[in-house]
Amino acid sequence: MPSEAQKSLDANLKEIERLLALHTMVGGKTKGRRYGLEVLNKSAIVLITAYWEAYCEDIAAEAGRHREGVGRLPLMAPVRSLAPVAILRGRGARRQGDAGNAERGRA
Repeated sequence: MPSEAQKSLDANLKEIERLLALHTMVGGKTKGRRYGLEVLNKSAIVLITAYWEAYCEDIAAEAGRHREGVGRLPLMAPVRSLAPVAILRGRGARRQGDAGNAERGRA
């Protein structure tokens, strides 16, 4: 069963499909560069980005509502529990990039 966020995203993506249909209708189906369609391309990019952002917000809200029903769950493991993993991997307490300036040639 899809989530409400997925249903909303699916409905929104139909508008993108409509833009693609207009792109084909105006620009044709042949290979090669299409001129005068930049506004359709930009519109599709803006809409896809907005719809993806809305989906991420919706799915996060749904997860939050689900989490409220389940009880409090930790978002991440405590740092102390990750230290043995870092030591086993040979990283120790400090990473290589932790000291000095990150830019080459500067100290």
